[in-house]
Amino acid sequence: MAVVSPQTFFRFAADHYKLLVDLYPYRDGITEAELLRLIERHGSEELPAPFYVLKRLCELGFIDVAPLATAQYEMTRPFAELMSSLLREYRLTS
Repeated sequence: MAVVSPQTFFRFAADHYKLLVDLYPYRDGITEAELLRLIERHGSEELPAPFYVLKRLCELGFIDVAPLATAQYEMTRPFAELMSSLLREYRLTS
């Protein structure tokens, strides 16, 4: 994974926060087809094509190709832990 600036990471997260929240339950694995459907569901005319979003998710360290699997992805450990903490805090305060 290339070096990613925090600004780029968090800007993407802000632009796609609903997608990332809906992706969290699949943190241990999601097929490429399911992931593309999830991306399409959160897409709009203003957002890039699903394959571009998938590529950016990988490049920015949100997801990675699952080891020993074909066309399957999983959340990276650091991002899954961040989401777990954020969602837990959100549930406790809401």
